[in-house]
This record gives sequence, C-alpha cells and structure tokens, in this order.
Amino acid sequence: MQPIIYLVLFGPLVKGIAPSLGPGADPWKILTPALVIQIGLFGALFVGFGTGRFFAAGEKLLT
Repeated sequence: MQPIIYLVLFGPLVKGIAPSLGPGADPWKILTPALVIQIGLFGALFVGFGTGRFFAAGEKLLT
C-alpha cells in the first residue's frame, strides 16, 4: 500500500521536472525503481533497529 501512495503523491512532482531529465526521459522509469530501493533500505533498517533492541535487552530471537 505504501509504494502506491508514494507513486500517487510524488508522481506529479516528478512529472513537473521531466524536461530537466533530458529529451524523451520517462520520469516514471526513474521514480519507480528509486521508491523500491528506498522502501527496501528503510525496511531493512527498521528490522535492524528491532533486532538491536532484542540484543541490547539480552533476549533470544529464537527459543
């Protein structure tokens, strides 16, 4: 759901800067992979924060 909301909200902004990307450049081909990478990085980052909290508390992840 989150990637769809990002595309709906930020898609028109990227369309506005399309002329500066070069002739014939499709802004959706830039925005979509960038959002996938961003969501993957932040997802992994937040999982790491949660795992670090367990290690700091001295808890086991697998029992």
